[in-house]
Amino acid sequence: PEEPKQKQQQLVIEVVDAKTGKPIDANLTIDGMRFDEVVEAKGKSHYEYQMEMYRNVKIGCVRPGYMFSTTKVKCSTDPVVNVQLKLNPIGAGERVVLDDIRFVGNENKVMRQSEASLLLLLRFMQLNPKVRIEIEGHVNGPTFKNKKEFIDLSTARAKTVYDFLLVNDVDAERLSYVGIGNAQMLYPAPKNKEESEANRRVEIKVVAN
Repeated sequence: PEEPKQKQQQLVIEVVDAKTGKPIDANLTIDGMRFDEVVEAKGKSHYEYQMEMYRNVKIGCVRPGYMFSTTKVKCSTDPVVNVQLKLNPIGAGERVVLDDIRFVGNENKVMRQSEASLLLLLRFMQLNPKVRIEIEGHVNGPTFKNKKEFIDLSTARAKTVYDFLLVNDVDAERLSYVGIGNAQMLYPAPKNKEESEANRRVEIKVVAN
């Protein structure tokens, strides 16, 4: 017997300039639309896809001259899912939280779900060859002072991202990395696993553009 066909829904993505609201062409990375695969798409402001209902999707968006961004789309049974992605122009001091570069607790090992975020960061650096960034590592360390182990671990995490970019031919002169430890936790007293994971993050700060 044939497999029962999954119900389909339409994913409609629009990319606009955050300041003017005008459509702009951009490249996408889409994680979760197909099983275990990151889909890349290029060069349009309007995208339409058919996908199975009830999927959690993560859409990364990148364009020359703009900060990259990531948007999560929660699973639903709506026949059409509309997503608007707003991009901000690059400026020194602008920062992006790579909240999906997830690490195994107490390690600098990157989890599989981080692939799309690393790819998006790489595309951002490739599309904006003048941009220089600082990669900041952060750990989850509630109730503790910021001790040497936290600094070392967060530095190792930032270096993991730095190494990934180097291996993919991004010039070392455009990159620096630093470990912040637990000094800037998003949730100083995390109440659940999600908040603890959000504290274990990497932030990208534009130093020059």
